[in-house]
Amino acid sequence: MDKAVRTSYVVSPQYRPKMMNFSVIGGALVFGKFDASIVVNGAGDYTITFNEQFVQIPQVGVLALGATRTIEIATCSKSSVNIKFLTMVPAAANTDFHLFVVGSLAKDLIVNH
Repeated sequence: MDKAVRTSYVVSPQYRPKMMNFSVIGGALVFGKFDASIVVNGAGDYTITFNEQFVQIPQVGVLALGATRTIEIATCSKSSVNIKFLTMVPAAANTDFHLFVVGSLAKDLIVNH
């Protein structure tokens, strides 16, 4: 017996959504280096600047790799994010991490809920 194939569509109030993933190892972008640049401002202090600015401030998530760290998203704007890492002491500490960014590139049709 053949089963009917059903197609599902996602309706989103956001137009031209964009999701980017970055991996920072040893202070360098090893994944996502074509979508942004990184500056190490000091121990445990990183600024990632996006090549293409978002229309609204994007949502970001950070995952520290290999060590217990306190993570602070110090600033987040349409064009960049500044992340700081502290040990449990607390003291600034260089950290490898993943960064996830979700936002929109559309200047029209954005609905705020």
